[in-house]
Amino acid sequence: MSVDDPRYVQGSTGMGVSDPAAAAVASLVLDTLSLGGLGLLNGSLYVLPLTQNQAPFVGTVLAGLLGALFALAAAGLGVFAKRRAHPGDPTWVPRIAQAGVLVAGIAVVLRLIATLAAAVSVADLGFFAPL
Repeated sequence: MSVDDPRYVQGSTGMGVSDPAAAAVASLVLDTLSLGGLGLLNGSLYVLPLTQNQAPFVGTVLAGLLGALFALAAAGLGVFAKRRAHPGDPTWVPRIAQAGVLVAGIAVVLRLIATLAAAVSVADLGFFAPL
């Protein structure tokens, strides 16, 4: 189909939110922040005020799970950027997207391990009592 054809619709120019380069960089930044547990991606900022009247480990577990969910959302952004990369894009775009997904995987695993450790240390489970 040529440009002169009336049915021709020009595709996106790569500018904007759906740009693979912007999505790859955003994924890497969000995953790095999620790995460090900084800012709004921590999870405890949203959960702990709502669970003040619950058992202590409820807020800890929910905050850890929410933090892991935020990391998974950023990983989804990295997968989106990797799939949207075109052959004409610079070679760093899919590599940054892959790095973002890798950092997100590490963040999810560490967040879940920390959540499990915090829940076990805070919870008063009868079968862990010393003999």
